[in-house]
Amino acid sequence: MTLNSASVQAVTYSLLRLVPRHVRFHSRDEMASMIPDNQSEPMFHAKQMVAMTKAFLPQMKAQNHGHIVTIASALGLFSTACVEDYCASKFGAVGFTESLAHDLHAENLNGIKTTLVCPYIVDTGMFEGCEIRKELRGLIPPLDPLYTVKQSMNAILAEQRMICIPRLMYIPLLTRALLPWEANVATYRFMGGDRCMLPFIKNMEIKAAKDQVKTS
Repeated sequence: MTLNSASVQAVTYSLLRLVPRHVRFHSRDEMASMIPDNQSEPMFHAKQMVAMTKAFLPQMKAQNHGHIVTIASALGLFSTACVEDYCASKFGAVGFTESLAHDLHAENLNGIKTTLVCPYIVDTGMFEGCEIRKELRGLIPPLDPLYTVKQSMNAILAEQRMICIPRLMYIPLLTRALLPWEANVATYRFMGGDRCMLPFIKNMEIKAAKDQVKTS
């Protein structure tokens, strides 16, 4: 099935109609205000993912029907520097989904499907400034949001267990498992992956400083 923006919106609306009445979605500002001071935002959202699954899973099991989709990240399959909490939350999302899939299979609940989505950087501005080696940026550019949604929805409708977007992201997943640590570090450094987040962090620090000046 080929999806356009209208069909993506239609599928999204249909999925939202299936949400149990006792489940309430919060705005980003509301979610931010709920985060304890001693907990990072990524780790908080990881816990929310587990809580959301618990809200849906009992009824899914009773009917042996449903589809649980986890939006993780390529950084849930391999890591980089300076975003330890983000990587930890995404590795947790990947592990949680894989373990849940095994649980469902062990209970013969084959009517409940799981799909794990692991995209590269999506061009939403979240990681603005993040850059790999200049010569490779044309090979692995940030993903267009609509393209990412289309690829994800196609995987969901095909009941695909896992999708990396783009397919090139399967390569570092394999090399991480097969090559020695030193070889992976050398590859990261060659691609600029070990320093790719530094411009992003600098941008965030500048933005935080500006926001502080505005509020003072």
